[in-house]
Amino acid sequence: MLDGNYTYIEEKELIVTTLSEETAWGGCLEGAGDEWWYYLEVDTRKDDKTGQRVPAKSTETLWAAQFTDVGTVTYDPVLNTITICFRDGWTLQDIKDPIKIQGYNKLPGDKPSSILFTTYKGEKTTVKVAPYSYYAIQLDVQLCE
Repeated sequence: MLDGNYTYIEEKELIVTTLSEETAWGGCLEGAGDEWWYYLEVDTRKDDKTGQRVPAKSTETLWAAQFTDVGTVTYDPVLNTITICFRDGWTLQDIKDPIKIQGYNKLPGDKPSSILFTTYKGEKTTVKVAPYSYYAIQLDVQLCE
């Protein structure tokens, strides 16, 4: 029998999570230079009316640590948006501006520095962008295990 004040302590299962933090790049084409990076090249299609090549929707892989598929990145030329989708367990790191995007009409000869990116910096996974032929998309991602 218990006398006085008492507190029940509910036992809970302790869940331990570990985070694996990585840099990721969106695209399926390897960038030039000595360091690894990828870029998204906007696909084109032949316009039925004009016969001219016009931008088409492009979906490519998000690569973390160079060879790990962590999701997709899609450029939509009708909406002028880039949309990022992650595979299960992957997400953005909880830091300032985990997504950095730079558009190019001519690719740089070396891995670009995301510090200098001006097209977009932030955390939105759907972003309105100006139209370019190529996009360098760098992300700070993490796998929660």
